[in-house]
Amino acid sequence: MGASTQKNVPTTTTKIVEATKLTKYEKITAKFEALKIKEKKTITEVRSLMSAYLQLEDKTPSAIFNKLKKSYGKTSEISNEVKLALGNSKFPTFQEFITKLTAKNKQWYSNWDGIIVLTSFNKVAKINTKVKNQNKKESAK
Repeated sequence: MGASTQKNVPTTTTKIVEATKLTKYEKITAKFEALKIKEKKTITEVRSLMSAYLQLEDKTPSAIFNKLKKSYGKTSEISNEVKLALGNSKFPTFQEFITKLTAKNKQWYSNWDGIIVLTSFNKVAKINTKVKNQNKKESAK
């Protein structure tokens, strides 16, 4: 008999990353790091590296802040919604935004996380929500 071969053993970087139990962004990070250190890359690996980088960049706090700031400042499809989310409050500074966003202690952030943080600056909506909840509790008594 010849040498025994193992079945289902991952051989490429992509297959190794996919074989492990990781979250979506942990897989993207692992793939990015593995491809980044490789000296000779095929065109497919270069595309994968660029795609992974862009996906990770889209999840950074600064990218999320910049998307929301851009939507607030100019006329876009969601500029009115961004202004409604803020109410009478001014758009937060980057430092204010980051302070609230990073309180979630995550490595990657979604646009949803940014929207939640943005609406947390609307003081009138916070008060209205508290009053509404108090009224519900009192009417239940």
